[in-house]
Amino acid sequence: MAAADALRLGLRRFTGSQRPDVVVGTVPGLPTLPAALMLGRVLRRPVVAELRDAWPDILESASSWAGGDAPGLRRRALAAARGTVPGAITHLERQADAVVTTTESFARALRERGLGHVVTVRNAPAAPVAALPPVPGSRADGALRVLYLGTVGRAQGLDSAVRAAALAAQRGTHVMLRIVGDGAQAAAVRAEATRLDAPVQVLEPVPVERVGEQYAWADTVLVSLQDWPAMSLTVPSKLYELLATGRHISGAVAGEAAAIVRESGAGDIVAPQDPQALAALWTELAADRSRLAPASGSLWLDEHARKEDLVSRYESLLEGVTGA
Repeated sequence: MAAADALRLGLRRFTGSQRPDVVVGTVPGLPTLPAALMLGRVLRRPVVAELRDAWPDILESASSWAGGDAPGLRRRALAAARGTVPGAITHLERQADAVVTTTESFARALRERGLGHVVTVRNAPAAPVAALPPVPGSRADGALRVLYLGTVGRAQGLDSAVRAAALAAQRGTHVMLRIVGDGAQAAAVRAEATRLDAPVQVLEPVPVERVGEQYAWADTVLVSLQDWPAMSLTVPSKLYELLATGRHISGAVAGEAAAIVRESGAGDIVAPQDPQALAALWTELAADRSRLAPASGSLWLDEHARKEDLVSRYESLLEGVTGA
């Protein structure tokens, strides 16, 4: 609906000499891509497809979106989509004059499919994070404080982290997992924590000016994704913010996101959706808190995700497709 409205507005507003220099279609909303291509064709202007999600790869996990209790008709529809839609999406992506991705791994995958002009422009921390106090060498209650702050959706798979906290507690590790955020799975995560009697707090989102308080509370911060194939091509935008905090990162991720944590020296990685491995990591960190003082992730950000560099790269891309 939004894509159709944008197309109608564009056709009505941009006529004659008022035409834009370039049309940029920002996709996670998939209908935006054909709408942008159509608008560019009518206005005779180049089109940049900005892919914020790994389309069409993410369709491989479509059955997981609906959950195992999806009605049969819906499951069959999703299966049909996985068989026919990816090729159509790739065909549309090839029609764009340039494609922007947020990860280099997805850019490589698109180039292998024959897309020519693909440029990676990473995300960057949304706002600067104030200096945080160092993580103490010990706590009076002996607890390891783990913070997740962000969307509580299917793609994050936070029920696995809840199980990890329960397992760690069962093994005698004093851990507290605090989940701050909301999303489609928030109620399910709360229910799982209650069912397992896990040491987990699920709190409502906090305003941006109070985010620093949450990071200051934490010993380690969690980044978590599902083990869907497309997630290996994804880097959560929140990861860049976590790198900027200087806090240790507990990464339950694979692919490029895992590589960033390892390369930056900002934390430890376990396989996604492996509660046993995550519980073992938290037990190790609780026993050896010296590991909670990792290398500064801000050094990696300065080299790979400085806002000035990202803006310059995007500007160069736009100038290239417009011939400016």
